[in-house]
Amino acid sequence: MRSGNGPWGISTRKSSMPKSHVEELMKVWLCLLKDATVAFPALRDEFDKDIVRLTSTVRQRGIGVFLTDLPAICKHLDGCLARGEYSASGLPLTKMVSKAIQIPKFLRGMYLLIFDSTGCLKGDADHEAVFFLRQILNFGKKVSLQCPQGAVVSEVADFASVDRALPPLYKEYWQASTITDAERAYATRSFRVAYASLYQNGGEVPRTIRGHDMTLLGIVDAVSAILTSTLGSYDPSEWKCKHGPGAVSDVKGPTNKYCWTNWSPKLDSVFPIADYGFHSWQSWARNSDLPVAEDEPYSRLIAVRKTFSKPRLIAAEPREHQWCQQNCWDYFCNRVGQTWISRFISFRDQSLNQQLCLKGSLDGSLLTMDLSSASDRLTPGVVGAFFRHNPCLVDALRATRTRFLRQDICEDIPSEIELRKFSTMGSAVTFPVQSLVFLGLSISAALFSAGQAPTVENIKSLEGRVAVFGDDIIAPVECRQVLQSLLEGLSFKVNTAKTYSEGNFRESCGVDAFRGECVTPIYWKGELGTNSNAIASTVECANNFYSKFLLHTRAYVASTVRRDIPYVSARSSVPGLQSRVAFALDLPMRYNHNLQREEVRHAACCSSSRRTVTEDDTSLFQFFTEEPSPLTKWSHGVTKRPDEKVRVRWTAISELLME
Repeated sequence: MRSGNGPWGISTRKSSMPKSHVEELMKVWLCLLKDATVAFPALRDEFDKDIVRLTSTVRQRGIGVFLTDLPAICKHLDGCLARGEYSASGLPLTKMVSKAIQIPKFLRGMYLLIFDSTGCLKGDADHEAVFFLRQILNFGKKVSLQCPQGAVVSEVADFASVDRALPPLYKEYWQASTITDAERAYATRSFRVAYASLYQNGGEVPRTIRGHDMTLLGIVDAVSAILTSTLGSYDPSEWKCKHGPGAVSDVKGPTNKYCWTNWSPKLDSVFPIADYGFHSWQSWARNSDLPVAEDEPYSRLIAVRKTFSKPRLIAAEPREHQWCQQNCWDYFCNRVGQTWISRFISFRDQSLNQQLCLKGSLDGSLLTMDLSSASDRLTPGVVGAFFRHNPCLVDALRATRTRFLRQDICEDIPSEIELRKFSTMGSAVTFPVQSLVFLGLSISAALFSAGQAPTVENIKSLEGRVAVFGDDIIAPVECRQVLQSLLEGLSFKVNTAKTYSEGNFRESCGVDAFRGECVTPIYWKGELGTNSNAIASTVECANNFYSKFLLHTRAYVASTVRRDIPYVSARSSVPGLQSRVAFALDLPMRYNHNLQREEVRHAACCSSSRRTVTEDDTSLFQFFTEEPSPLTKWSHGVTKRPDEKVRVRWTAISELLME
C-alpha cells in the first residue's frame, strides 16, 4: 500500500484531519452496512456496489464525505419523506439510476424499499429501511472534531449580523441604570398597542402581522396575560440565587464566585448587594471596605464544538448576573411545575415533545417547527410585552440582562458589541423565557386558526396538541401559516428546512419519527484515545448501537476501548458495555472474605474534583447556598477542574449482573 493511503486505498491527503479518523469512520460505516445486510440479506450485492462507490468518493473528497456530504444527503431525504416524493438534489453520491428510475444509485436498494421507481413514496414504505438509510448517512454528523477556523469566524459574523438586524432598543428602560414608572409602562406595552403605534407614526409594520389586521396580536396579548397571571407574581426574596456550572466572563479558570468584584447600579436596583450578595448584613458590613466596582459588565463570547461545519456560540455571563439570573430561573422552574402550564412545557423533560413528535408523524395532525438562532432573535420588546402583567419580573430580567459583549474570535467584527437581543445562550433566563414566549405564540396561533376565544378553558383544550421545549415547537398543522407569520413578524426566523407539517416525517427534541416509528440514528462521536472522556464516550456510543441491535457496529466500537472494561447487564449501575448474554467473567476474579462476596477486577472511568479552601467568610455563604446534606462529606472553597482518570477497581459480580 502506498504511503498516504489508509485501508481500502482511501487517501487522507484531502483532509487536514489525522489519517486515523478517516479510517475509523470508514470502518464504522462498513460495520453499519454489515448490520443492514443482516436486516436486508437480499441487498448484499447492492451493498457491495455501494462500498465501491463510497470508497472512490472518499478517496477524492476526504473526511468531509462522512462529516458533511452524507448528512446533507440525509437532510434532503428527510424533506423528501415529508413531501412524499424523492427529488434530485445535486449532492455528491446522488446521481440518479436512470431516467426511468428516479432514485440515486448509491444505496438504491434501500431507497427502493421506500420510494417506487418514479420517486413516489410507497404506501407501505419500510420504516426499518428508513432507519437504516438515515443511520448510514447520518452516523458521522457529530464527530468530535474541531471545525475549521473559517467556519467559526463565519458563525461569529452571522451572530453580529443577526443582532444588528433586530429592532433598536428602547434604551430609556433596557439600557438605563435607573428607570421611572412611565419608562417601564412604555417598555411593557402590549403587542397590539406597540404595533398600532407603528401605524400611527408611519413606521413599517411587518407584512405578516399587517395581513391579519392586528386581531392575532390581540389574542397574543390575552394569552400572554393568562400565562403570566397563572405563573403568579414574582418577588426575588422568595427565590434562591446560586451559581451555575458554566464559566464566567470576568475571569478564566477556577475562581471564587462568592467574592464579588463588580455589582452595577442596574443590578442593585432589583437585587441589592447587601441582601443578595452576602449571607448576612453583618458580612456585608464587614466587607464594605472591599473594592466592588459599579461598572456595566461584559459577557464573553465562546465557540464550542457542535458539528464539524458549525460551532455553537455561548456567552459566558458576569458572575453577579449569573448569580441573580438563577433566582429568576428558580421562579420559572417552580411556578411552571406547579401549574397547568406544565401540561405544555417542561424545562427538564423532553418526553412530551418526543411523544407528540411520534404522534404527528403517524396521523399528520401536528407539525414540528424549528427556528434559526431563536435566542439571538428574541428582542427585549417581545419579552417586555409578553410579561407586561408582571412588572417585577420584567424589572428583574432587565437588571440581570448583560447588554455588552466582548469577542476576540473574529477580527472583522468589533471586539465590543452593544447587544440588541434580549440575552444570549449562556444566560440562565434565556431558555425559560424563550420557551414561555414560544408557547404563548403557538397557543395564540392555534386559537386564531380555530376561531376560538383566548380563554383558559380553550387553552387547556389544546393539551396534547401544543408543546414547546426551548425553540422546538409542536402545534396543530392547520396553524402553520399563521404561526410562521406571527413569528416572522416578531423578528424570528423559521428554519423551513427542519420544519415539517406535511407527510409523515417529524423531528423534535432529538427524536426523528416516520409514520409513528422512531428512526433516530446513533451518532459516532469518534473520540479516539485512552483518556477517561474518550473511553466513556465510546462506551456510551457502543451501548447506543447495542440498544438498536446494530451488533456488528457495536462490536467494532467496543473493540476500540481497553479490554478490562466490563460487560454488564442493562440494569446494572456499574458503567460498562451492556450485554444480555456476555459478562465480565473472563476478567480477574477473587473472593472477598471481609465482604463475603465474589468480585471482579475491571477498569472504570472516574471523576473527582478538589476544592481550594478559601480563608474569608464566603465559605459560610457557600454553605448556605449549596445546602449540603449532613450525610455528605462537604468542603468549601474554589472547585478545580474535574480530574478525569481511568482507575482499576474491584466490584461485586452481582452488581454487574443486576437484573
